[in-house]
Amino acid sequence: MFQVAVVTGSNKGIGLAIVRALCRLFQGDFHQLDVNDLNSIRTTADYFKEEYGGVDVLVNNAGEAFGDSDPSPFAVQAEVTLRTNFFAARDMLSHFLPLIKPGGTNTHLDSQRRT
Repeated sequence: MFQVAVVTGSNKGIGLAIVRALCRLFQGDFHQLDVNDLNSIRTTADYFKEEYGGVDVLVNNAGEAFGDSDPSPFAVQAEVTLRTNFFAARDMLSHFLPLIKPGGTNTHLDSQRRT
């Protein structure tokens, strides 16, 4: 059966592991998406709607975390973290939840990193 999965934050860590596991089971295609760019989200959602009629699996994994030793000012860390971990996740859900096919699933992963 042909299924479509969208995994954000798949350039490293858990997201990359999820994509690798999916690609071992299914043929996979790569589509660039910047979750911090609303136009990128819209364009990608439109593509999946037109090309595949929606998605079966959405894994919202993109996230930002700063380590204790990061020299970035708190205000910068807060802005970047909120933009990616809250607003981008909200925007992904706003555009992709309507595309989830019957029987499909949405998973949101959140983690905290301390170094």
